[in-house]
Amino acid sequence: MDPVSAGLSVSINRSYSKIGDTLEKITSGNRLTTGESPADIGVSSRLSAQYNENFIKARNAQDAISYLQTREGVLENIGGTLYRLRELAIQYKNPILNESDRKMLVDQANMLKSVIDDTAGDMDFNGHSVAGDADAEGLGLDDFNLSDPNALIKIDNALGKLNSARVNGGTKINALESEIDGLRQAGINLAKANERLAGVNLAEEISNLASETTRFQLGVQAQKLHMDLSAQRAATLLGIS
Repeated sequence: MDPVSAGLSVSINRSYSKIGDTLEKITSGNRLTTGESPADIGVSSRLSAQYNENFIKARNAQDAISYLQTREGVLENIGGTLYRLRELAIQYKNPILNESDRKMLVDQANMLKSVIDDTAGDMDFNGHSVAGDADAEGLGLDDFNLSDPNALIKIDNALGKLNSARVNGGTKINALESEIDGLRQAGINLAKANERLAGVNLAEEISNLASETTRFQLGVQAQKLHMDLSAQRAATLLGIS
């Protein structure tokens, strides 16, 4: 092979190899191949691991928020029942009511106590109790009776306990949302850091691909032209042109 052909072949093979490398970067989104620094690969792996860890933590926090929001819905329903029970306790004190009226209010109150227990006992979140101790017994209403002179005090104490639980749940939700925001921002920073280290600048790589493709095509054309010229020269020398 003459020196010109040899040089063209080397150039074509180099361009072909670069085209393959560039396509790999574009399709994989990672420029850290086996030829890159092992230290860079290690750093990129650690950044990716930290990013994945933060993602899992954020998902766990979101699951906890979902649980607390479900719990809040249950406690809100129980709170509504308690306020209705409180209204009955106030009505029970009406001096113009007869025994039949009072018995009807007692029956309603007992039914509402059952509603509280049913609401607290029926709801669960992936097998976990939602209401916790927010049932009639946990709220101090297991022996509740409208005829009790302290009926209103017991209901107010139950409401206070329930509202404290709701405030506590709201505080936890706010804290978890802040944690998720922090993890999300950390994830963005980690992704940017990893992109700077191991990511691909698509605009740059596409430009490189176009340049190497053009260089490859020109090399092939040059080689073909050189071969054609060589063939013509050979034919002239042999007197067959």
